[in-house]
Amino acid sequence: MLLNIEKGYINGLPFKGLKKKSDLFSFDYTPVLSHYYDDNNNDYLFYWIDFFQNKNRWLCIRISKESLFHYLNDGATLRELVYDMQYNPYLFLVNQNEKGDFIDGFLITANEIPEDYMPDEDSFFGYAFPELYQTYLEEYSFVNKLKEKAYIFNLRPTDRIHETILSSDLAAKFLSAITQTGKEYVGYKAYGWFKDKIPSQAKLVAFINKLKERYTFRVPILKVASFEIGLAIDTASILTEEYKLDFDWKNELVEGFQRDVLAVNYSDIEVAKKLAEMYDEDTRKKIFSPFMRIIANEKINMTVTNYDNTFRKDYSFKRIKNDFRKIVVPRFEEEEEVIEKKFKLHHLVIALEEGKDFKDIKTIKEITQGLLYGEEQDDASYAVHSPVVYNGQAYQLTSDIICNLTIAQNGNFQIYHSELDLIAESRNHDDVKTKFNTVLGGMIEEYIQARRLNRFKDYPKYIELEKYLNLEGLFE
Repeated sequence: MLLNIEKGYINGLPFKGLKKKSDLFSFDYTPVLSHYYDDNNNDYLFYWIDFFQNKNRWLCIRISKESLFHYLNDGATLRELVYDMQYNPYLFLVNQNEKGDFIDGFLITANEIPEDYMPDEDSFFGYAFPELYQTYLEEYSFVNKLKEKAYIFNLRPTDRIHETILSSDLAAKFLSAITQTGKEYVGYKAYGWFKDKIPSQAKLVAFINKLKERYTFRVPILKVASFEIGLAIDTASILTEEYKLDFDWKNELVEGFQRDVLAVNYSDIEVAKKLAEMYDEDTRKKIFSPFMRIIANEKINMTVTNYDNTFRKDYSFKRIKNDFRKIVVPRFEEEEEVIEKKFKLHHLVIALEEGKDFKDIKTIKEITQGLLYGEEQDDASYAVHSPVVYNGQAYQLTSDIICNLTIAQNGNFQIYHSELDLIAESRNHDDVKTKFNTVLGGMIEEYIQARRLNRFKDYPKYIELEKYLNLEGLFE
């Protein structure tokens, strides 16, 4: 039986001359997702969602060619296209008869679609970009879109011994520093924009980390025989806007990075004083300290331009002044000496002999010998195991609670779980685990009390918590 839809009924479809372009994927030789276009060259995706007897039901999504390009390049999920309200404020649930004709349907909004009809969270296309679309969507090339937003950095060694060829050491330092500056800038701006829209601290941290990863610099331009590299904040991909803003914040990231970081006069003391007024010390250190290390490095001459050459700045003519650095980051030199002591999270893949466990590793040498792969990352998984001990009670879990472990802008360790709306923070990585266990234990006790009062369903976090708890004997 097809799900009953109570409003928005329409007879037929308001599309003129609807034609099929292709079936994007099928199951058992039956189309599941098809691309149509009409006489006005509008594009539609038809996603099969239901059937009953001789009738099929499809979710019809009107999309832009740009969004279609991103989807076929795995730059957006089908679910994100459903929520792309800038292009399709309304969608259609369409019924198709046994002849293949679309006979009637319902005009609805994305929020009115039953969850049973919604694509999954990870509903990426997942196949190679179809050859049929190489010409059809050529002008929407993801690389070209990024190039248009790129800032082009040209770095040259000052000693000229190797002409314009930069050493890999200096190139690596530049990439590490500019990446850190970019991520921290995104995090800082996002916090200001979304802090009042996301009252949960755990959800806010999770959302900002998601943005920092999604909008880290990409490399659409790279020239050989020199070190010239174009870096772009990825505003081309679609990210589901769970929290709406009344301005184009993605483009503001691009324009703001030029205005607030690249275009700054790093030799003007008055500018340094303004920066000190605009940002707290920790934020200045996070955003500006890595970038200032680049332009203070006397082994490098650096120029940056934007793609259309309307912006250009050469940092080699006026080196950053010590007085400027001391105002913006008062402990700049001290930080330089202890920077390697700061904590970072690294993901390691290590080969161990069969029968051995990670706990059996005793020396650094054993780690390096078995190391297959490693990379720095913003956060890592942290598992809470059963039992959770709190106030002398041991609460049994049916499965581990997988949380996120990250390092906050102030250098503290944080453990958070956005769905449970829990977060703990500490300077010490052992202490933060204890603190998280405490807030989790307190939440379990709150849940038990709410359950006894039959009020736990009023709180989504309690429903989420119940998935992990062994309820046997819990309420005796």
